[in-house]
Amino acid sequence: MLLLSLPKIGTCISDDGHPISNITWYKDGKEVVASRNGEKPAEAQVKVHIIKNQNTQLYTTESTLSYTLTKKDVSAVFECLVVFPSQGGCVVQRTRSIRVDVHYAIENVEIEVEPSDELIDEGESITLKCRADTNPPPIEYMWEKDGQQLGTLDQYTIQAVSKRDEGGYQCTVFDFNFNKRSAQKEIRVKARENNNALDSVGRGNSIFTAGSHSKDGHVGPGNLNRVGMVIGIIVTLSLVAFFISIAYYICYHRQKKERKRLEDFEETRAMDPEKAPPTAETLA
Repeated sequence: MLLLSLPKIGTCISDDGHPISNITWYKDGKEVVASRNGEKPAEAQVKVHIIKNQNTQLYTTESTLSYTLTKKDVSAVFECLVVFPSQGGCVVQRTRSIRVDVHYAIENVEIEVEPSDELIDEGESITLKCRADTNPPPIEYMWEKDGQQLGTLDQYTIQAVSKRDEGGYQCTVFDFNFNKRSAQKEIRVKARENNNALDSVGRGNSIFTAGSHSKDGHVGPGNLNRVGMVIGIIVTLSLVAFFISIAYYICYHRQKKERKRLEDFEETRAMDPEKAPPTAETLA
C-alpha cells in the first residue's frame, strides 16, 4: 500500500512477511538513491520502520520516502518495488504509481506571435499568445496596448491588421500566489502598396489639395506648380468656350442671312413671276 503525504512523497508498507521484505523506490523508472535512517540528508531520504508480530512472527515493513522537489520534477512519477525472499526465490510486487504535481512561482513570461512576428502585411490576421513558466497555470491574464486594456485571456487575436494596430503589446500574468510578471512584444505592420499609391494620388498629386505654407508664410514650390496648373486649366476652358461662342455666332448669322434671301425671293416671285431673278430656279 502506498500513501501520499507531502512534504513526504509517500509510504510503502509490506504486511506479514517472512523474512523481512526489501523495499526500493523509483522515480520515472529509475531507482532513487537515498540516505537511510540517521544518515546525512540528501536530495532523497528513506526512513524504514520494521514491526514484528509476536503472535505470528511475521514482519511488517514501512518505507517512507522524502524528496526535495524542484521545477524539473513537475509530473514526476514515483513507485516502490517490494521483494519478498523465499525458499523458491523471490516474490516481487510493484505498487501503484503516484504522480507528483510541483507548484512553483512565475519564472518567465514571453509573447509568441502566430503565424510570425516578422514584419506583418496589412490585412493579415495574427494571434498573440502569452506563455508563462509557472505551475499551476496563471490564474489571470491581462493584455494592454498604450495603457489601454485589450483582453483577459491567454491569447489575443487581431483580425485584418492595419497600421493603427502597430505598436507595443504587453501581457501581464498572475500566479496562484498573486505574483505577477509581464512581457512585451513590438508589432510592426507593412502597409499595402496599392493603399500607398491611392494615398499619393489623393494627397500628394491632386490639384485640389489644400496648399501648405512655409514657416515664413510664403507658398512652397509644390503649391506654386499646382496653382499654375489650375490657372492653365481655367485659361484653356475659357478659350474653348470663346471659340465655341464665335463659331455659334457665325453659324447663326449665316443661317439667318440665307433665310432672309429665301424670304425675299419668295416675295418677289409672288408679286411678278416674270421678274424673278435668273437664279430663282437654283435657289428653289
